[in-house]
Amino acid sequence: MDLADKMKALRKQVGEKNGRQRPLTQAELAQAIHAQTGTSISQGYLSQLENGKRTHLTSKTRNQLATFFGVHPGYLVSDPEPPSGIATAGAPHLPHPFEHHTLAKIGAHPHRSHLWALLNVLMELPADDLEDLHVLLSARVRK
Repeated sequence: MDLADKMKALRKQVGEKNGRQRPLTQAELAQAIHAQTGTSISQGYLSQLENGKRTHLTSKTRNQLATFFGVHPGYLVSDPEPPSGIATAGAPHLPHPFEHHTLAKIGAHPHRSHLWALLNVLMELPADDLEDLHVLLSARVRK
């Protein structure tokens, strides 16, 4: 999923969470971010993100949005396309760097914020160590 789609989905979730039957408008989102965090982001900037005209966030903006949405900052990036020839659906093991993507997805859930510090440490592991951890955890899940 790319950043634009993630932003649209998060805006929809916030609208539903606030009792609306629709996503927040971009202007409503900008106002809500300011009200909750005390920082500003323009409706125009949100529009550029959702339309794919901006594909990367500054660290400051990524942290600002992550704080507001209650997601790990690593979630607010476009997911990499798998290399050709690698089937990822149903695969028992995802090759590096997809383990990092998987860790980011685990941490993206707002109810898992207590895991973010651990996930940050895990994402810094060398590929071989991360692969060993993946194998170990996969074996535990299958039991």
